[in-house]
Amino acid sequence: VEKGGRLIIPAFSVGRTQALLFEIKKMVNLGLIPEIKVFVDSPLSLESTKAYQQMHNYLNKEAREVQKVDGEIFIFDQLFYIENEKQSKILSQFDEPAIIISASGMLDGGRIQTHIRKNIENPNATILMVGFASPGTLGAKLREQPKELHFDKKTYQVRARILSTSLFSGHGDQADLIRFVQHQNSQELKQVFLVHGEEPSMEQLSASLKEIGFSSIEIPSKNDVYELH
Repeated sequence: VEKGGRLIIPAFSVGRTQALLFEIKKMVNLGLIPEIKVFVDSPLSLESTKAYQQMHNYLNKEAREVQKVDGEIFIFDQLFYIENEKQSKILSQFDEPAIIISASGMLDGGRIQTHIRKNIENPNATILMVGFASPGTLGAKLREQPKELHFDKKTYQVRARILSTSLFSGHGDQADLIRFVQHQNSQELKQVFLVHGEEPSMEQLSASLKEIGFSSIEIPSKNDVYELH
């Protein structure tokens, strides 16, 4: 706000965007952030947020309490949804301080790329990565804080501040996964398959599970076939 810059947040449309909006709303209600416009530039995010709001009874206790007090979980005065391409192009030229949340979270497509192009060379802008980015994606490259960024057949000087946080991770950590498996009987469980994650992390999880008595751990490779009985 003081610099007149923009905070650009690439975020997945389902789950991550709603978590961000919920936290920003709480900060607004508590007066923890100055008055600043917040734009959500993703059609899928708009529809997803409507679904979350409609199903608010299934959300956690904190969200239900906000619903009870405010009547809305994600809506606050400074929030604006961008509904079409024309509005998105106008937003990309917006020069007031603002928070822009847009998809995709890994920067590999979607309207977020326009906002990255417009702000990556602005030293008053900040790009905040709030989710996992697969190796090779534009998001993963940006996480490495390069001096230059190459995409769309152009080279951009990275002058914006690049920040990352893991607070909005949509995945349970290793302790969560181990607790989940521990609900099973290690004597009756025939096999555990680890199928999602980076190989070093899965190897470490496999070792941890073996230490607590789950001996049949398999990390399938591509095209491996298993017959389950």
